[in-house]
Amino acid sequence: MTSISLSLVSFALSYALVSSGVDLAGLLVRLGVDASERNEQVGDLVLAYAIHKAASPIRFPPTVALTPLVARWLGKKEE
Repeated sequence: MTSISLSLVSFALSYALVSSGVDLAGLLVRLGVDASERNEQVGDLVLAYAIHKAASPIRFPPTVALTPLVARWLGKKEE
């Protein structure tokens, strides 16, 4: 639940940034992915997905830190 929630937020944020015109292709170039020439066949959705996948190492620590808290919260039973 934690990982999926953070992934949805990450992808939505990536798509919002790409569709608003922020140059995230430069970020991909710095990460070693050649996105300097954006083809018309490659839409915002594909670019946002590539950025979302490149950000996986950033999402990992919060996922590990928040998972026990979410599990505890979901397992809590009211008396």
